[in-house]
Amino acid sequence: MTIATQMLQAAMPELRSRYATRLRTQSSELLDFISRCERGKLTDEACVNMRTLAHSLCGTGRTFGFPEISDAAGRLENAIDAGTSNNAQTYIELTLRLLRACDPAIQSAEIGAVDDSDTVAPQALEQPLLLCMSDDHTTVTILKQMFSARMEIVSTTDQIEALDLIRFSNPAAVIFDMAPEHFMAGLEALYQECTSQCVPLIAITPNRQAAAVAHAMSAGAVQCVVKPLSVEKLYHCAHTTIERGRLMVLVADDDVIVREMMVNRFKAAGFSVIGASDGAQVLDMAARQRPSIIVLDRIMPGIEGVTILRMLKANPLTHEIPVIMLSAKRKADEIAEARRAGATDYIVKPFKPDQIVQRCIDELGLSVQATSERRVVSLPTTRRTGRASYRRV
Repeated sequence: MTIATQMLQAAMPELRSRYATRLRTQSSELLDFISRCERGKLTDEACVNMRTLAHSLCGTGRTFGFPEISDAAGRLENAIDAGTSNNAQTYIELTLRLLRACDPAIQSAEIGAVDDSDTVAPQALEQPLLLCMSDDHTTVTILKQMFSARMEIVSTTDQIEALDLIRFSNPAAVIFDMAPEHFMAGLEALYQECTSQCVPLIAITPNRQAAAVAHAMSAGAVQCVVKPLSVEKLYHCAHTTIERGRLMVLVADDDVIVREMMVNRFKAAGFSVIGASDGAQVLDMAARQRPSIIVLDRIMPGIEGVTILRMLKANPLTHEIPVIMLSAKRKADEIAEARRAGATDYIVKPFKPDQIVQRCIDELGLSVQATSERRVVSLPTTRRTGRASYRRV
């Protein structure tokens, strides 16, 4: 299981609970809409409000593991879009269907009082530090040659020292390379701390056996490099991992639960992340903090997403920032409108968090698969002897 998956699984129970809590409140809105239909008190405003709610539920249900909510909400949204306001019975039947779809989600989640704060604190971009836990002098020498001019490199052979450095020194990445007899136990220990601190981990496996590589990946290594070492592969793995920490992603979604889920996922993948809950925040944060990429929900309070996109592209400070738009709107003309406004990519809800992260990685040119190895240099293994040491190189 990767660090990203572990982090997302840890966050999902609370997020699903908050989602279910909100569904209880929204269920009362659905019941009120049914009452209006039954009493002949249906207004244009009530239809607009219900269409907005149905659109939101259509886009979030499947994301949180409730596809029935997305399907039922989509049918209600389509009916309201079709303008069949004289057929109140149709609205009643579709809204009741949506209520029934929401009920298992509400009942299955453990409801608790959770702070629904919209604030997502920006992460400071610090001088990067690369931690290498290795008893192979060659690995340390290669890292020093490749990265010492632009970042601090810390080397240790002691597991306790490595864990303390992860806790208190905020490394941009950890590279693990130990002898076979210490490999799996050490990797699993570092994985637990890296998961807790959202620090990416790269494992250099001591042999080419498929089982060892698979075991290293299952223990949590974001990347895995196999000996004999390819200098290019090691450099690219370390470089892309470190660069993710230098890059900032602005996640803009008025749904605090969806936003926190994506923020957690991007953090687990090694990115710095900031969040915005409305259009004004998006424009302000983008101009002041200049994120590397923006993930923008189309339906936002205050300023609609396509309008936000046009304003970003009209501002010289933000016009070059790539924007990936998320929306439950899936018609060809709606997608084309966003593309014309400057969207780099358009992802239709509901989505999987990994899908969003991978699209951003591809857009920023940080995909390992995107780089081919033109030259492979195999290096011998040279082991240090003596007591464990911790040194800055």
